[in-house]
Amino acid sequence: MKKKTRSVVILFAMVLLGLVLISCATTPASTAEKAEQQASIRDMANKALSDLYAKNPATKAEIAKAAGYAVFSDFGIKGTELTA
Repeated sequence: MKKKTRSVVILFAMVLLGLVLISCATTPASTAEKAEQQASIRDMANKALSDLYAKNPATKAEIAKAAGYAVFSDFGIKGTELTA
């Protein structure tokens, strides 16, 4: 009897997990929405780089010769600072 109960619990957990994963799915953005989001991200990155270059002009040459760089948004960060 315990084996059957265990199987039912496992099956229930798998169905529940499947439902949770399905509910987390989002609809893909349309081509126009995607282009708008990409343009917004490029604008944010260009503004961040412009601000950086204004505060520290030497970084422009360093970034130009770097293999790559990343610019991150502070969206969702609510004043939490981690310091060592």
